[in-house]
Amino acid sequence: MHSAQYYLSTRPTPTRVPPFPQGGIPPFIYSLIPRQVPTWLMETLLGGPVRLDPALREEMVQGLWEGDAPMDHLVDWMFEIGPGQAKKQFDQALEHGIDTVADAPQPLREFFALIDEPPPWLDRSELRKGARAVNASGAAIHYLARDFFLMGAYLLSGFNEPLIMTGALRKGTGKRFAETQSWTIDLYSPNGMERFGAGFKSTLRVRLIHALVRRNLQTKSEWDFARLGIPINQTDMLTTILTTLLLGLGSRALGVPMTRRETDAIAHHGRYAAWLMGIKEPWLFDSTAQGIRLLMHSASTQPRGEETSRIMAQSLAAEPLTREYPHFQTLRRRFEHSKHLSISRLYLSKKTLDKLGVPSNVLPWYPLLTIGPRLAWQSAHRLVPGGYRRLAEQGYRKQRNMLAVFHAGARSAAGLIQPDADHPAHI
Repeated sequence: MHSAQYYLSTRPTPTRVPPFPQGGIPPFIYSLIPRQVPTWLMETLLGGPVRLDPALREEMVQGLWEGDAPMDHLVDWMFEIGPGQAKKQFDQALEHGIDTVADAPQPLREFFALIDEPPPWLDRSELRKGARAVNASGAAIHYLARDFFLMGAYLLSGFNEPLIMTGALRKGTGKRFAETQSWTIDLYSPNGMERFGAGFKSTLRVRLIHALVRRNLQTKSEWDFARLGIPINQTDMLTTILTTLLLGLGSRALGVPMTRRETDAIAHHGRYAAWLMGIKEPWLFDSTAQGIRLLMHSASTQPRGEETSRIMAQSLAAEPLTREYPHFQTLRRRFEHSKHLSISRLYLSKKTLDKLGVPSNVLPWYPLLTIGPRLAWQSAHRLVPGGYRRLAEQGYRKQRNMLAVFHAGARSAAGLIQPDADHPAHI
């Protein structure tokens, strides 16, 4: 057994990384698209090549050893002077600006100098368009996030170890999803990515939590560097951000007529979110096609279908059976359980769901019944003056209200992204 320093200096390929796929097509693609589909059609559906580039794939493997240097250095400084006081100064600077921090220490000034100066490529009009496109999708985005992205991500089990070691399995599945979804809602809130917007501030809070967890877990004897690389690394963070680019592709299957201009705006929004989250510059995608290409490579470093995948996927599938409803509770629980499974079945293959231990003998009845009415509703609003704006406003309100189903009273990430006392990120 080598020391952590040995692995950090030598950076061997973590044993979690599957071999380079035969033929160059990553296996997880077949979780989304049947093997019988010809390569040219896969490339048409995904907007670019589906075969991996060995050099880019190796970059992603090396990214398993990279953290977030600016935030990691800031966290080291916090612990040098006392994390409690330093966290108060960080919060003050985040909420009100670095100039409001009395005698602000140099490390804090240097960090906020980085994030207060927008990158030269940022187009705020595209940010607003991207947020409106997501909000106009209404409940469809919620279904995609839960039943496609989250359920499918459990198959990529490299994400699971940090969750387990930080006690995520002790939380209710609903609360875990609410924490993720609340950040997403803040991210796409009106003006959410302005300097003092909800999305900007929530993203920096999540980034700080990542750095605190990364610092903590690397000191634990249970953390397996040889198998996993470092916790919450560049490659895994990139994969998480890149799933937002599937919103356009996925929402169309639910009856949301997302245009190319809308998906490109969502990609620009995602690029800025990735920059704020600490993703390194060479991996900041500038189009949907480039982002999906990066996603194929980053996700190809993930192991597939370990026991933790089954535990977490089965917990998510069963979550609707634990919800509280004021009326007809038993009936509504069963309906919601079947509904969410049917949406997962639309996007994920039977083989994938079987591997996760989730019921797969469910037809995609809910998407099939609702695609027509949703398409008509969406199209009508897009044709009348002011309709698209109203669609976005209504959709945003609906997304916020749906948080309460998973975590009573929650309306934004501010009340949810608060690590418990026994969490590694608690200060």
